[in-house]
Amino acid sequence: MSKKDLYDELWRCRDLEINSLWQKSVFLGSFIIAVGTVYCAFIGKLLSGEIKAKGLIALWGDCCISVGCCLHLAAFAIAFVEIALSMLWIFMAKGSKYWVEVFETSLQVMIHDKLPDGKFRIETEFNKDDYPVHGNLNYPDEDGRSKSVFTTDACRCSPSRINVMIGIIFLVLFSVFAVFNMACAMNALCGRVFCTFAVSIAASLVLEFFLYKVLMACVVGGKNGKG
Repeated sequence: MSKKDLYDELWRCRDLEINSLWQKSVFLGSFIIAVGTVYCAFIGKLLSGEIKAKGLIALWGDCCISVGCCLHLAAFAIAFVEIALSMLWIFMAKGSKYWVEVFETSLQVMIHDKLPDGKFRIETEFNKDDYPVHGNLNYPDEDGRSKSVFTTDACRCSPSRINVMIGIIFLVLFSVFAVFNMACAMNALCGRVFCTFAVSIAASLVLEFFLYKVLMACVVGGKNGKG
């Protein structure tokens, strides 16, 4: 493969990664919305009393567990699935951003590659009209730009960072919901509010930490993209 072919391929891979990110986001986002809708519907009916949370369920012998505890554990499980999907969303967005930066860094290396005579390879071997130089952009003046969310002016923001922040918001939100459901389930067992919230926070954090480690081990590959 010639230098020109490699240069073209890097640009193609970069553009493909950017375009495919939004397709992957729509695919995974549909699961996040679906699970979130199931959770909201379930917990709404549970808190409104449409789902009866009274009574006991016999396990074995004289051992029983309250219906309310089981229902809140079920809600916790749904919230935990949403937490896993939120983590995967964050990993997907960060991974796509990583590979875009890999391609852009490689392009920068090729752009600044010099021949033995001291001239840049892109100036002598490449036709600048056919091979654009990454990074040479004319940025507009900051006048007329605004970071306020109440204006329609343009702003220098990072869409990839926004994508990651969406995952973080869902992760934090459903982590709070998971703690709430765990606390309600434990309160149905022992009836001590302070103790149940403290234990629920600790238990949820431990479970999320192990989930994070498992997902990291599954999705993080080597430097060459190998699993």
